Amino acid sequence: FEPMGVKGAAMGTLISRGIETTILVAYVLKTNEVLIGKLSNLVDFTWDFVKRIYDIVLPVILNDMFWALGMVIYSVIYGRMGTQELAATQIYNTIQNLFTVLILGVASAALVMIGNQIGSGNEKRAKRYGYQFVVLGALIGVVISIILALSTKTVVGIFDISNEVRYFTEMILYITSVVLTFRSVSIVMIIGILRGGGDAKYALFVEMISMYGLGIPLALIGAFVLKLEVYWVVALISTEEILKLLLVITRLKTDKWIKNVS
Repeated sequence: FEPMGVKGAAMGTLISRGIETTILVAYVLKTNEVLIGKLSNLVDFTWDFVKRIYDIVLPVILNDMFWALGMVIYSVIYGRMGTQELAATQIYNTIQNLFTVLILGVASAALVMIGNQIGSGNEKRAKRYGYQFVVLGALIGVVISIILALSTKTVVGIFDISNEVRYFTEMILYITSVVLTFRSVSIVMIIGILRGGGDAKYALFVEMISMYGLGIPLALIGAFVLKLEVYWVVALISTEEILKLLLVITRLKTDKWIKNVS
């Protein structure tokens, strides 16, 4: 096609999401009778049911909302540091997301399996699953950390960018490879174990205290007070992963995360 620039990127995104939705709906219609019901079944719920759902889901909504807001704040900070710094962090986020797909899948599996066991009254098995998923998350984190570190130059080389942006991006990814194991365990704990265990309020607390109590203040200090290079600012922000890990592991040991919400 004739180059369309950013409009082409927008059209490509729209088309791909449309195809994705069509395939998903077609698959559900063909294979999953549980999700296909009469209109009367779909709207046959009471206010008590709605209230109960939102009592559970509200902390998750707030968690994701404040996390997204925090990421916007980080982007604003990077943007204030300069165009090159912003470009480097955007590329870093894209590559990092690619490497965290596997751990997000593990976290989703943990949420389903642990929630299922607690709902069935098998709390001891749910607890065992929790510890096993933490170990699995750590092992996967180590593997993807090593792969990221070894492939950084190759992956960054795909992008048509200036030498300065390339250097910034590579340094950020090397720093990320160091903390990716911590991040992997935290993702499994927050998205999988705590939410699967019905302890979404504590997950919200962890995200808030680590991002707004540590990550964002350190980012502001590093960028505008100490005037550090962007990769050192990212390193400061990454310390929130260590705090987050300490908080979630402490919670795991208490068994207070096991709440039967079914």
